[in-house]
Amino acid sequence: HECAVEQEIEYCHDPYGSVLTLYYARALRSVHNFYSQFQASLSAKLDGMVAKIQSKLKDEAKLAKWDDQTYYALAESTERNHRKLMKVLAELDECLDTNAGQLIQEQKILGIRTSIDSNEDVSTTVPS
Repeated sequence: HECAVEQEIEYCHDPYGSVLTLYYARALRSVHNFYSQFQASLSAKLDGMVAKIQSKLKDEAKLAKWDDQTYYALAESTERNHRKLMKVLAELDECLDTNAGQLIQEQKILGIRTSIDSNEDVSTTVPS
């Protein structure tokens, strides 16, 4: 079985495959093409969210002091810094667990609103 279109040769690896193989390949290609349009904006959004958390993490690391003189002060400082770092890492986990579908929906809504807001000469009368 050979693929009908040259573009689909890379998706149809099984020479003895059924027509369903070709349909599955086309469906997967369509899904990939649809969601690849959101890749750049999702990557930028994720990079922005991670950058904020990285700056918090760097600030917390700068504030951590390890030169306390007594053992008890050092243990208390270590425990306090550990709790702060765990909070920052929990924020990072929450950021990485963000649902991509929600971000895509927000982007679509934002696109609709900006196109409506930018159109200042909206007609409110029905043409006759």
